[in-house]
Amino acid sequence: PALTFLGSAYLELAGRVGGRGPYYEKAGDALERAFALDPDLPWARSKLSSYLAKLGQAERSARLAAEGVGRQPGVVEFHERLGYVFRYAGHMRASIEAYRRGQALDRTSGARVRAQDQITKSFIYLGAYDDALDSHRAMLAILSEAGRTPDEKQHFYEGVIHLYAGDPERALASFDRGRTVDAESVWSTFGRGYSALATGDAVGARAVLEGLEAREVVDGERRYRLVHLSLAAGLVDRALDHLEQSVESGFFNAPYIASDPFTVRLRDRPRFAAILDRAAERHDAFPLDR
Repeated sequence: PALTFLGSAYLELAGRVGGRGPYYEKAGDALERAFALDPDLPWARSKLSSYLAKLGQAERSARLAAEGVGRQPGVVEFHERLGYVFRYAGHMRASIEAYRRGQALDRTSGARVRAQDQITKSFIYLGAYDDALDSHRAMLAILSEAGRTPDEKQHFYEGVIHLYAGDPERALASFDRGRTVDAESVWSTFGRGYSALATGDAVGARAVLEGLEAREVVDGERRYRLVHLSLAAGLVDRALDHLEQSVESGFFNAPYIASDPFTVRLRDRPRFAAILDRAAERHDAFPLDR
């Protein structure tokens, strides 16, 4: 348990500061040791699965989580881990189902909010923006029942839904609300970048992009956001670089990559097709009967 706690703390710190520093490596070392000591400790297995997903090893992450479900089906974190990697692998419906199974097991407000946030992302990637807004509103209702208010990440994703749905004014309002909660977090920084995207501010988008690049974003899904910011800054080749790195980092959501309205300008590039082919190959090979 102590090693799991240590690895989790390193993983949280790595998420805040990015790839700078040795924190991802330290997290992995501690979590691998914790799991080796006791594979039946649910938290050790769950946190190692989470770490592997963030570092691009979605297949092993899913295998650990699925084995956990088989051994201890009542542990909600294993279902959440499967939901997470299914989304990264581009299987959004399977992801939603996994998170809903987790919600059925844990009816506390925190667990319900956590799962609903993730379900919202899958609806975004499916292009089901009305469903995404309904899911987001369901999350807000759970927060309200618990006497809580949205954080900057939740405001950011609300803004993303509005932006995809063709409502930039509401998107900008959501990004602004996120900055009032925490003006310095990675999510409010993404919010500034997407505000620049919404307003056609190429200079502003480039400034945010370069700041995030300096943080060395590791997570594949977050890195995909740099594709959008690169395009908003008019940097097509850099967008392709980030797309390639995103897929290599474990975000091989081929159906979304192929249909994302924000990346239309990349579609006629041979390099885009090659990257999409690699994502599709991994997506197609990713088994759902885990």
